[in-house]
Amino acid sequence: DLVAFDPNTVGAGSLERVWDFPNGADRLIAQSTGVEHVWIGGTPSRLDGKDVDGARAGVLIRGRA
Repeated sequence: DLVAFDPNTVGAGSLERVWDFPNGADRLIAQSTGVEHVWIGGTPSRLDGKDVDGARAGVLIRGRA
């Protein structure tokens, strides 16, 4: 995995509440700033500061009870 960012502008935007979990549950998010490119396993997930539509690289890891 590789992240290309501008050290002078990297950071987080203001907090925003979204309701996108099952049953309408909410969570807080903050959009990143200064993160220009992200590659996961060689697959681009962010290019030129914008998320790549449909990019789903990586594997979801769930905790075991």
